[in-house]
Amino acid sequence: MAAAFTYISDGRLHVVRDGRASEHESPFIRDKIAELERERSFKGYTAPRPARDGEDAHPNPFQVWGGQARVRRDLRHRFLQARIAGGRLLYLLRFNDCVGMFRFDPGGEGEDRLFHKNDLDVRGFDWWPDPQRFVFEIANPDGSSDLYLADGEGRLQEQLTGGDSVDCHPRFLDAGTVVFASAGLARQDGAGVAERTPFRLMSCTIAGKAVDELQAVPGQDLLLPGRLADGRLAALQRPYRPLHDGGPLAFLKALVLLPLHLLAALLGFLQGFIRLFGRRDFTLVGPNLEQRQQRPLALFSQAVKASRDRSGEIQLPREYRVVAFPAAGGAPTVLGEGVSCLSCDGGTPILAAGSSIRAAGGEVLFKAPREHLVEQLSAGTLR
Repeated sequence: MAAAFTYISDGRLHVVRDGRASEHESPFIRDKIAELERERSFKGYTAPRPARDGEDAHPNPFQVWGGQARVRRDLRHRFLQARIAGGRLLYLLRFNDCVGMFRFDPGGEGEDRLFHKNDLDVRGFDWWPDPQRFVFEIANPDGSSDLYLADGEGRLQEQLTGGDSVDCHPRFLDAGTVVFASAGLARQDGAGVAERTPFRLMSCTIAGKAVDELQAVPGQDLLLPGRLADGRLAALQRPYRPLHDGGPLAFLKALVLLPLHLLAALLGFLQGFIRLFGRRDFTLVGPNLEQRQQRPLALFSQAVKASRDRSGEIQLPREYRVVAFPAAGGAPTVLGEGVSCLSCDGGTPILAAGSSIRAAGGEVLFKAPREHLVEQLSAGTLR
């Protein structure tokens, strides 16, 4: 058994041991990719015969070896969450429209698939060793999500939470209590989600299904809860952002920009018209206003206004911080700023700031490649 931790960046799982990181590949996904490659392999090719009188000179591009070509299939996969538990890796993996739960033993037993289903949208989980059990966050088609209890093999047993809310990031406080983040939903005419409340920290007892509020900060979201060794409750805090900003400032901004949008639409129509019926392209005079396309950063289903320093490392806003709430009440303590995620495995907080993984005291434990945004952390011992 050796100390290790894992992190997920852009859907890829990395395992760090002795200061060195290696990307973990699921044997199940590797076999699926090999199966698809075998389907695409060509065993031979026959040149098309010359066109006869009255036939199209271009052969059917979908006709191969005298039969219809197979429809191309791709395998898109993404690691959603990983935990180090009992010396093994537990990870949740999405491939195409299917979600699977896997257990991997680095000591030699390999990968064990607990389940994979198309109609079960599992978003997160936690594991408790004695008795062995899981708690899952499962999303519903209407935009809400609930928590479910499962046995050690991932078989669902009972529902813990309900209601029109998003219950996410579950963690076991002890064998009989689960802490999680929860936000209520508001709907318009009983249809889609119109708005949500800020995320707050809640607890739920497994025996009685009693749900209580633990912590809430006005105007702030509290995510990724966990208990520290000294009994304090830690969480990632970020500014609350409404789903739809329809206030007076947004209306004024749209009103001011309306003439510019109309002018851009008119110029686009003229350029298309000239290209269709003219001999020369329509050229706009002035600087090129086209912005280079950049993929926006998203963290926990919300876009992040991140920046990069001179070395190119991702810098998150300082408002993304880790706070610890005293057990006896009082003002929370800030453990770190500009944080993308945290892990409280074993009661010791580990923070990720962009691509740097460090302890709460500031000590850098590992530095991932600068283009990596660490989205999820877990620490423990592996075989």
